[in-house]
Amino acid sequence: MSTISTSEEPGARLQEALTSWATHLAPTEIQDSRYQAAFEAIDRALVATIRYMEGRKAGKPQDQNHEWRLTELWMEASRALSPIDDPEVAKVADACTVKGLGWTDPKVWEAAERKGLKIGVQDMQGARMLLNRKRGISVSTSRAPAWFRIAGVCVAAVTVLFLMWPGARTSEEE
Repeated sequence: MSTISTSEEPGARLQEALTSWATHLAPTEIQDSRYQAAFEAIDRALVATIRYMEGRKAGKPQDQNHEWRLTELWMEASRALSPIDDPEVAKVADACTVKGLGWTDPKVWEAAERKGLKIGVQDMQGARMLLNRKRGISVSTSRAPAWFRIAGVCVAAVTVLFLMWPGARTSEEE
């Protein structure tokens, strides 16, 4: 007969608690965290790209290591966008991939330009603004958590009981 040792029980209880917590996360909370991760990744890539391009315009030499880092940042942004289930966001994720690969091989940018893909810095800033609007739509169309209704009923019930309570009347009413 095998039994679970006491050292395994706390781990099992922790796993059960975490699983329970994860299943109770509202879909909007999950979606919002995905957007937040995407914003952070795109912002890192945009800031690094703008700084590098400003340096190049100011006469700094090309830096292959820095360009490799830009590739990684744009690929990270693409991966952060991928879990968001929206066709327009998927296009932004693809644009981030192309933007990143272009730092490794400029021929990728030339092919993207021939296809009419918009991957310039201004285009990527516009894509970030689109993402912000999408997030706003996602949050505004989401339902309030179920506990809001329960809390509202409880507050209303307590208010009614308080107003009806005999001790709540002032001495002037008596």
